[in-house]
Amino acid sequence: MGIIAIVLWCLLPFYWMIVSRSGTWATRSTPRRGRTHVTLDNFRTVFETSLGNHFGQALLNSTVIGLATTAIAMVVGTFTAYALARLHFRGKFLVLGAVLGASMFPVSRW
Repeated sequence: MGIIAIVLWCLLPFYWMIVSRSGTWATRSTPRRGRTHVTLDNFRTVFETSLGNHFGQALLNSTVIGLATTAIAMVVGTFTAYALARLHFRGKFLVLGAVLGASMFPVSRW
Protein backbone atom coordinates (compact mmCIF):
# COMPACT_ATOMS: atom_id res chain seq x y z
CA MET A 1 0.00 0.00 0.00
CA GLY A 2 2.86 2.36 0.78
CA ILE A 3 4.48 1.78 -2.62
CA ILE A 4 1.23 2.63 -4.38
CA ALA A 5 1.00 5.87 -2.40
CA ILE A 6 4.59 6.80 -3.31
CA VAL A 7 4.02 6.05 -7.02
CA LEU A 8 0.83 8.12 -7.06
CA TRP A 9 2.59 10.97 -5.25
CA CYS A 10 5.39 10.94 -7.85
CA LEU A 11 3.01 10.77 -10.83
CA LEU A 12 0.66 13.49 -9.59
CA PRO A 13 2.67 16.40 -11.14
CA PHE A 14 2.58 14.72 -14.57
CA TYR A 15 -1.16 14.16 -14.26
CA TRP A 16 -1.69 17.79 -13.24
CA MET A 17 0.45 19.00 -16.16
CA ILE A 18 -1.61 17.04 -18.70
CA VAL A 19 -4.98 17.93 -17.17
CA SER A 20 -4.23 21.63 -16.76
CA ARG A 21 -3.05 22.00 -20.36
CA SER A 22 -5.63 19.84 -22.09
CA GLY A 23 -8.46 22.37 -22.20
CA THR A 24 -9.14 25.88 -23.40
CA TRP A 25 -8.53 28.96 -21.28
CA ALA A 26 -12.22 29.21 -20.41
CA THR A 27 -12.36 25.65 -19.09
CA ARG A 28 -9.14 26.07 -17.11
CA SER A 29 -10.24 29.26 -15.37
CA THR A 30 -13.54 27.86 -14.11
CA PRO A 31 -13.56 26.55 -10.54
CA ARG A 32 -15.23 23.25 -11.55
CA ARG A 33 -13.40 20.04 -10.85
CA GLY A 34 -14.76 18.03 -13.76
CA ARG A 35 -13.74 18.91 -17.28
CA THR A 36 -16.56 18.99 -19.81
CA HIS A 37 -14.54 20.13 -22.83
CA VAL A 38 -11.15 18.44 -23.15
CA THR A 39 -9.09 19.25 -26.23
CA LEU A 40 -5.53 18.63 -27.38
CA ASP A 41 -5.27 21.85 -29.40
CA ASN A 42 -2.56 23.27 -27.12
CA PHE A 43 -0.34 20.24 -27.76
CA ARG A 44 -0.98 20.39 -31.52
CA THR A 45 -0.08 24.09 -31.55
CA VAL A 46 3.29 23.39 -29.92
CA PHE A 47 4.32 21.02 -32.70
CA GLU A 48 2.79 23.07 -35.55
CA THR A 49 5.50 24.57 -37.79
CA SER A 50 3.27 26.96 -39.76
CA LEU A 51 3.46 29.48 -36.91
CA GLY A 52 7.26 29.54 -37.03
CA ASN A 53 7.51 27.17 -34.11
CA HIS A 54 10.17 24.46 -34.44
CA PHE A 55 9.65 22.69 -31.13
CA GLY A 56 9.79 19.22 -32.71
CA GLN A 57 13.20 19.91 -34.27
CA ALA A 58 14.49 21.40 -31.02
CA LEU A 59 13.26 18.33 -29.12
CA LEU A 60 14.99 16.03 -31.60
CA ASN A 61 18.23 18.03 -31.39
CA SER A 62 18.18 17.91 -27.59
CA THR A 63 17.58 14.15 -27.65
CA VAL A 64 20.47 13.52 -30.05
CA ILE A 65 22.85 15.71 -28.05
CA GLY A 66 21.78 14.10 -24.77
CA LEU A 67 22.26 10.57 -26.12
CA ALA A 68 25.64 11.41 -27.67
CA THR A 69 26.86 13.06 -24.47
CA THR A 70 25.72 10.09 -22.39
CA ALA A 71 27.41 7.60 -24.74
CA ILE A 72 30.71 9.52 -24.70
CA ALA A 73 30.61 9.86 -20.90
CA MET A 74 29.91 6.13 -20.52
CA VAL A 75 32.84 5.15 -22.77
CA VAL A 76 35.28 7.53 -21.09
CA GLY A 77 34.02 6.58 -17.64
CA THR A 78 34.32 2.86 -18.36
CA PHE A 79 37.92 3.14 -19.48
CA THR A 80 38.77 5.43 -16.57
CA ALA A 81 37.15 3.10 -14.03
CA TYR A 82 39.04 0.12 -15.46
CA ALA A 83 42.34 1.99 -15.29
CA LEU A 84 41.74 3.09 -11.71
CA ALA A 85 40.62 -0.37 -10.59
CA ARG A 86 43.16 -2.61 -12.33
CA LEU A 87 46.27 -0.66 -13.21
CA HIS A 88 48.97 0.45 -10.79
CA PHE A 89 50.48 3.83 -11.54
CA ARG A 90 52.05 6.68 -9.63
CA GLY A 91 49.46 9.15 -8.32
CA LYS A 92 46.59 6.66 -8.41
CA PHE A 93 45.54 7.39 -4.83
CA LEU A 94 45.75 11.13 -5.46
CA VAL A 95 43.30 10.77 -8.37
CA LEU A 96 41.00 8.54 -6.33
CA GLY A 97 41.13 11.02 -3.44
CA ALA A 98 40.24 13.89 -5.78
CA VAL A 99 37.30 11.94 -7.20
CA LEU A 100 36.10 11.01 -3.72
CA GLY A 101 36.55 14.57 -2.48
CA ALA A 102 34.59 16.00 -5.39
CA SER A 103 31.82 13.44 -4.83
CA MET A 104 31.42 14.40 -1.18
CA PHE A 105 30.18 17.93 -1.85
CA PRO A 106 26.70 18.58 -3.22
CA VAL A 107 26.21 20.45 -6.48
CA SER A 108 25.59 24.15 -5.94
CA ARG A 109 22.48 25.45 -7.71
CA TRP A 110 22.21 29.19 -7.60
